[in-house]
Amino acid sequence: MKNSVSRFSWKARLQSFRYAFAGIYRLMIKEHNARIHLVATILAIVAGIWLHIGLSGWLAVVIAIGMVWAAEALNSAIEALTDMVSPEYNIQAKYVKDFAAATVLITAITAVVIACLVFIPRLMA
Repeated sequence: MKNSVSRFSWKARLQSFRYAFAGIYRLMIKEHNARIHLVATILAIVAGIWLHIGLSGWLAVVIAIGMVWAAEALNSAIEALTDMVSPEYNIQAKYVKDFAAATVLITAITAVVIACLVFIPRLMA
């Protein structure tokens, strides 16, 4: 029986990055909501630069951006997998996809709240 633990390989690690970047590329090309997140990301970065937010502001903005992108990627993966295993309509599959979509909405709302907390005080000053 072959040992399930494989040896460390730089080549395999580099290949895993290629897979990850292929996933990001596919996310940007195939998922329309990812384009909305891209615009929001660019606007948040431009606003941060324009308003000269401090380190804590940048930390909050970067975490919020990463959180939304991670949720969108996970949502897309869950939707693709659900469509693959349940191509016909199935109420349980619908619930799975709805829960995944809710994850993106929750993180996006959280990101908007963070943006308001970081940017509004700077705009008011």
